Amino acid sequence: MLAEQSDFSKAAPLTRNFETVTLPLSQTDSESCFRTTLALETLRSEQRRLRLILGFLAAAFGAFVVLSLVPGVMTDMTMKAFRGQAPYVAILFGVAMVYEGAVLVWVGRLLRDGQIPGIWPRLIHVLIETSLPTATLIIASTVFGPLEALVAAPSRFYYLFIIMSALQLDYRLCVFSGAVAAVQYASIAGVLLPRGSMTSSAPLLADPGHHLALAGLLFMAGIIAAFVAAQIRGQLESALRSSEERNRTISLFGQYVSSQVVDKVLRQPAGFRGEVRRVSVMFVDIRNFSEFANHRESEEVMTYLNSLFGPMVDVIHRHHGIVNKFLGDGFMAIFGAPLDDTRHGRHAVQAGFDLIAEIRRLSETGAVHPTRIGIGIHEGEVMAGTVGSMQRKEYTIIGDVVNVAARIEAANKRFQTQMLVSENVKVLLEGSVPDEDLGLVDLKGQQAPIRLYRLA
Repeated sequence: MLAEQSDFSKAAPLTRNFETVTLPLSQTDSESCFRTTLALETLRSEQRRLRLILGFLAAAFGAFVVLSLVPGVMTDMTMKAFRGQAPYVAILFGVAMVYEGAVLVWVGRLLRDGQIPGIWPRLIHVLIETSLPTATLIIASTVFGPLEALVAAPSRFYYLFIIMSALQLDYRLCVFSGAVAAVQYASIAGVLLPRGSMTSSAPLLADPGHHLALAGLLFMAGIIAAFVAAQIRGQLESALRSSEERNRTISLFGQYVSSQVVDKVLRQPAGFRGEVRRVSVMFVDIRNFSEFANHRESEEVMTYLNSLFGPMVDVIHRHHGIVNKFLGDGFMAIFGAPLDDTRHGRHAVQAGFDLIAEIRRLSETGAVHPTRIGIGIHEGEVMAGTVGSMQRKEYTIIGDVVNVAARIEAANKRFQTQMLVSENVKVLLEGSVPDEDLGLVDLKGQQAPIRLYRLA
């Protein structure tokens, strides 16, 4: 039922009974949005129900044609009676199919316009729809006989319509459908019983109590359908609320961490301990930040950082990475986790070039104080997952790759460069980016020297 999504970016009209009012869907009232979503999903269920009824009507009319024309299926006398009533049956089913088709178009238009019908149009529709078996019974009484028609196949049509009423997801309509079926069956039985009781050889068929019991069963079927509809609606509400809560969580925490991380954490099963991934890790540092911050108010420093980090984070996301941690005057970004990315090395390097270009643009246009950055990128295997306590958890990666990437970034100051990468990253680039081999470089905290390459 959740195949389509509603558009809440604009106000949509809400119809109550026969009146149409405007519902401000752009408001922050999540309950209002939830109710509207539920109502629209109910309309989609009604669409499916109408298509099902149209299919049933077509099948029933096809069966009537077969019984009327194919020899040997029924007795000659019955076939003759069927053929005699063919014009009435054709008119009845034709009108019914046109009516159901028109309602289907109307419901589709309501969905397109974001309108929700009130209860009265739906009750009138149920009344008209449930009257179809009654009309069929009247025609059947001329074929099978007054009493025999009450127990013939057309009398079972009531149950089909009552069962399908559950797809309207409104217990009131199910109870109303059962009540209409019960009253109409009891009424038609009251008309047909006197006409056939004198010639009937089956006392049970002529017993009014028997037919009142059948009417009672129809009403009970409506009660059961109402229970089923309430259960389905409850499950739908639960699914929609769960989806809404998930989206709200992603939206809320997406302001603090990447939405991909939130989605990954929410999908993790209980007891998940992490996974080994091959990633590229990028460290970015703002050059001479301490000197800049020492001569300015805290508010100005915060504005400066936000003016930088906003465009920089957009660059990282554009290249399929996530900013995992802000480090005061820089940040750590990951490419290849939590989402799979077989080209994480190339994406990280391209993001680095775009970061340098973006900082240059911001500086030249005066959007920020003239700024330079240093970038270090390393690639390798890490353990990725959530760490922390029951009160607070964080998605992170653990491994020597992180430490090496941080040391590579720091080496920019030694070589007066803007972007350095390890040999692991250079291999992934496959010669697609010009580089300068700086040879084996001793990095703080590393036992063995690492070959570095200057990209910018």
